Amino acid sequence: MRVLILTIEAFGGLGGIAKYSRDLSRALIAWPGCDEVVVVPRLRRLDNEAVPDGITQDDRAIGGKFRFLVRCLRWLVFGGRFDVIVCGHLNLLPFAALWRLRLGPPVMLAFYGIDAWQPHRSALVNRLVRRAAYFLTISIVTRDRFLAWARVDPARGFILPPCIDIDCFGPGPKPPALVSRYGLAGKRVLLLLGRMEADERLKGFDEMIEALASLVADDPSLVCVFAGDGGDRDRLQRLAERRGVAGHVVFTGMVAEAEKVDHYRLANAFVMPV
Repeated sequence: MRVLILTIEAFGGLGGIAKYSRDLSRALIAWPGCDEVVVVPRLRRLDNEAVPDGITQDDRAIGGKFRFLVRCLRWLVFGGRFDVIVCGHLNLLPFAALWRLRLGPPVMLAFYGIDAWQPHRSALVNRLVRRAAYFLTISIVTRDRFLAWARVDPARGFILPPCIDIDCFGPGPKPPALVSRYGLAGKRVLLLLGRMEADERLKGFDEMIEALASLVADDPSLVCVFAGDGGDRDRLQRLAERRGVAGHVVFTGMVAEAEKVDHYRLANAFVMPV
């Protein structure tokens, strides 16, 4: 079996979609029935992540829509037969649809959250959604919100939640280097990790800032670590200042994948208000 994955990011990428694409690729190639996985990404932001054996990542697709299209066409014409195309984002459906022009393999659409909670801005994408042979999503909530507008057969869908690598993630002591880096000695730590984007304010950063005033009144040692980055960070910092809790909030910026485990171990509790 050969699988082609079109995605926003995978190996060398940042964020949840990149990690999901990596984990899906690794799981497929570890399955005895799969001989090869080809990943075609739109972006790669890190150069220090190796691609596992059996997986080919075509980084020549990076550099804009035209380059991505050219590489998709190359795989279509010269890449041999694939058994399934995994389309890793609604925005990539027009590229995945190329394979249907030559009676190619079935397309499985993958989506993750608010990207699929309402109709896409493109009428073409909305039509192509109904032509996908299958869909794959990470939660019941996202599946149900997708089905409410997409009008596709629920039997064509599968739920595959994000996985946790239990060889890496688990309890452990607070890393002294991070305690020192963020000035957390003697503090009780709450952790919230996620993107800080103005068009996706669903991670709970605002709610946590609003709640902190009453929380620190009961426990002045409390500090909330906001791990992540994005275009909304400056606004969140100003909000913390206006609410008088700036001294109880630490903004870490982007956290490297290799340091995520240690950041979780910093915390007495993980929070994500909704």
